[in-house]
Amino acid sequence: MSSSEAAPSAAQGRGLVAAAAVLFAVSTAFPVAASVLELERPPRWAGVADAIVALVVVGLGIAVASKKPAGFDARASRSALHVYRSASHLLLVLLVVFLTMGDRIEWDVLLVGLAWRAWLFAWVLPSALALWHAAPPANAGGDAAPPRVMKREDS
Repeated sequence: MSSSEAAPSAAQGRGLVAAAAVLFAVSTAFPVAASVLELERPPRWAGVADAIVALVVVGLGIAVASKKPAGFDARASRSALHVYRSASHLLLVLLVVFLTMGDRIEWDVLLVGLAWRAWLFAWVLPSALALWHAAPPANAGGDAAPPRVMKREDS
């Protein structure tokens, strides 16, 4: 198997990461909506849709993690750290929401739904960033310009 078959192309990798990100956002909307909507009992279709989307999100997360390039380069590591630090502010937002509107939110629904999604986000993020920033393979059939080689001129 050639290296272009073994590893996804840069476009395929970005497409996979983009699809996972969009479905992750859709999946996160389910527990948020279920915890703030004042429904005595949510419709059955919403629970089924939540479960199906969640299963697909987990599958995409595993796919992203398994297709990332070998190792994590410094760029992916720095990017992941930046996103982790930015996302950590959401914990403070949740605290403010709890203190100001805590009695209007079903926390048992929200926290369970957000906890496993936060774990999946933390687990997949470095792989997603590495895959997103991955350079196309060197033998990509002319898609990429050849690398520039700097030569030292002898005097």
